[in-house]
Amino acid sequence: MTPWWDLYPGRLEHEIDKLEAAGVVVQIDKDVQTNDNLLQLELSIPPSITGTVEIAASATFPDCYPYLPPKVFLPGFQMPHHLNPFTKEICLLGVPGEDWAPGDTLSRLLTEQLAEALRAGTDDQAGGSWNETKQAEPYGAYYNNYLRSTAVLIDGDWKLPAEVRGGYIDFKFAGPLPPPDAQDRTIGAACTVRTDSNQMLAELPAQLRDLFASPVLTGRWTRVDAPIQLDNAKSFWEAAAHEDSGHTPILNHAGTKIELRAVVFPEEIGLREAADGWVFAVKVHSGPRATSSIPKSKKRQRLTPVVVPDQYFLLRPARAGRRDFSARLPELSPLARRQVLVVGAGAVGSAVSLQLARAGMKGIMVMDPDTLEPGNLVRHAGTFEQVGMPKAVAVCKSLVSAYPYVAAKFSEAAVGAPRRAGEAERTSALLGTIAEYDLVIDATAELTAQRLLAKVTRDCGKPYLFLDATNGAWGGLVGLIRAESTWCYTCFEYYLSDGTIVLPPSSPAPRTQPVGCALPTFTGAGFDLDEVSLHAARTAAAYLCEGNENAYPAISSDVDVVQLRDPEGNRSLPVWTGYKLNRHEKCQEHLL
Repeated sequence: MTPWWDLYPGRLEHEIDKLEAAGVVVQIDKDVQTNDNLLQLELSIPPSITGTVEIAASATFPDCYPYLPPKVFLPGFQMPHHLNPFTKEICLLGVPGEDWAPGDTLSRLLTEQLAEALRAGTDDQAGGSWNETKQAEPYGAYYNNYLRSTAVLIDGDWKLPAEVRGGYIDFKFAGPLPPPDAQDRTIGAACTVRTDSNQMLAELPAQLRDLFASPVLTGRWTRVDAPIQLDNAKSFWEAAAHEDSGHTPILNHAGTKIELRAVVFPEEIGLREAADGWVFAVKVHSGPRATSSIPKSKKRQRLTPVVVPDQYFLLRPARAGRRDFSARLPELSPLARRQVLVVGAGAVGSAVSLQLARAGMKGIMVMDPDTLEPGNLVRHAGTFEQVGMPKAVAVCKSLVSAYPYVAAKFSEAAVGAPRRAGEAERTSALLGTIAEYDLVIDATAELTAQRLLAKVTRDCGKPYLFLDATNGAWGGLVGLIRAESTWCYTCFEYYLSDGTIVLPPSSPAPRTQPVGCALPTFTGAGFDLDEVSLHAARTAAAYLCEGNENAYPAISSDVDVVQLRDPEGNRSLPVWTGYKLNRHEKCQEHLL
């Protein structure tokens, strides 16, 4: 790659001139520049810039400079804020991706930002004249030596008593420690935290504990008054052991002898606001290993035992409590009290279900009699590992995998299917099921099923959301009939027939019947169908959040139609048209 100072002649000289004009003494590290094609500057920054004393610093310019900003380091410097304790990089930009432009210079960063960054970095009280970004600086994020592809689940809401200094902690792990390579993942869970007298202090929610079938492994946890400022796993372990004289038992995990520790320390969760931070450490006992020495004869080789040093690793905490999920979705908090029934677990039904689960839905029942085929995956939310499962089962597994707190249920019932003599009547059970849910979502894309579901849902006094797509996924529609709506599904059909609601274009190509399938199916890409599914999820979320303050905005239409292609089949930007409906004058369905 051509270095940036050759791509932009004069830019390096401009940077140096600006720095020197500001009184900064600059020296280019020629060895790094020659050997690594990297610009690294050694700087002596005068008091006129720092506001205090002369400071020795270094600056490293990225390969893609000036599109990305340089990094400034203060070796040997100590500050509780705005300074990485290990790399010594000082934060001079609130949001680097937004607060830097290609025309900026290192000189501007130093002259305009450094003095205030130094002041704010040593000030425990946020505020002042500097435009300080209102964010936390979690110390755990600074550690660089976490074991790759490994994390330990905790609940971000845990608050251990400050006076308790340590005790026992129970883990479960899925996967070996360490993982054999980067493509393998080991996930752990800190299931319970206890005192030395076995008093329970914290427990991971059952939905997370139940994800692990492995045996319980007991280690030690220790509270320290400040983060351990050691980024070496062995040194970290030894420092934690120095703080806690309690015994860490030697455990057997997947054929490996290990010991486990957790360290609890004060960590920022908001600007100058602290709570318990967590870091985990594992000691892997390598033990003796036999190796062959130089043979003394051709007939015999002597094996010499060689003691391999123990290995130490830091394990990253992964906060997975309910609020750790919902923190990113404050407008959707009412969904934690809502449940939906999704009928149809095909392309659109699986996508709607997955989006609603990720949005924090309390419960989702998925109903579909079909089996997931490999060919379905081109537009289905399932995975190849789920091929051969009932679609409803596969979708439920995906829901729990995406959001462990969703109560995912499934049914293989076929809505409206005729029964044979001796088989139980199903309609009553369906009515009972509908009564349990706050919304019925019809993703069957079958006219007869839609008519039936719309009728029984209205009889139950429940809202009914339906969605469909045209052949080729050239367009689609989403409709919501509230329990109190004056119109019904039959009204909707009348509005279609009289042209009040205009359907989007449909591909003239015939439906396709893949080999082995009993029926033809529509054509269309998943990324086009997702446009319809996403709008259905938005509509469902908006409806279920109604009546709550600061929640997801309400919807204003009853039926929304999207066009993704023009009548000739040319791709167009998605264009949605909303319709507000009342009872159709010809509809007699309300009298039934």
